Amino acid sequence: PLMWRREMDIEDYKELVMLMVSLGIPLKHDIYGSFSDFTSGRGRKELIDIQVRAEKRGVLGVPSYLMEGEVYFGKEHLSLIRLKLESEGLQIANPIVKNVVDVPYLWRPSFVEGSRL
Repeated sequence: PLMWRREMDIEDYKELVMLMVSLGIPLKHDIYGSFSDFTSGRGRKELIDIQVRAEKRGVLGVPSYLMEGEVYFGKEHLSLIRLKLESEGLQIANPIVKNVVDVPYLWRPSFVEGSRL
């Protein structure tokens, strides 16, 4: 991702807007209103709440991964996390996507019973 390669400042509002436009993501939403309103209102509050909860669990930066109560900081842990997920009976939902463990919706149980995640 652009952030990890230091090609994008994800805290820069203008850069986020440019990225959204380039990806075809609408800047106006029926429920949330405009992106500007969301980021200064409800979205800002949600972000602060998430940051407080994450900090209480030991997350101090990004990218961080919580797994079974352990915090893994940095993308260098992705291989280890992938092995742990696979050992728990999870498999990548889209085998075309390679080396992606940081997107939770891509993972699904290969069996339901006995999964501890």
